[in-house]
Amino acid sequence: MKYLLDFEIFEKKNYFKGSEFADDEGRSWSVEKVYRFVKKHKKKYYHPRYDLDNIKDNLKWWRSIYSIKNKKHRNRMLDADTKYPILVIKDGEELNVCDGLNRLYKAIKIEKRKTLPVYLFNKEDIMHLKNKD
Repeated sequence: MKYLLDFEIFEKKNYFKGSEFADDEGRSWSVEKVYRFVKKHKKKYYHPRYDLDNIKDNLKWWRSIYSIKNKKHRNRMLDADTKYPILVIKDGEELNVCDGLNRLYKAIKIEKRKTLPVYLFNKEDIMHLKNKD
């Protein structure tokens, strides 16, 4: 399944507030709610040095939405703080970035990092948090 942020909301000044991601079955989740949940259960979901090779394929989403040649896009990516964990959902065998594409791009392409802090969780673990239809 593909998980994409609602980029119209994401582009607001306070991007985290109101941000959502959705699956290809039409279900959506609040980034804020999911972040609070995984942070509350940090021992289970937090990986302080997660291998980026596992999620680097998600850069295709960054490239489909942003352009390094666009000054606004480039600056947004460069301003991303890679010390904050990326949200990654596991759905079957797929790993998808729900929040943190700019941090992922910056870490891999600019900072040449091999690891980042990540909250990794199974889709089943957040089903109770999905938005109401």
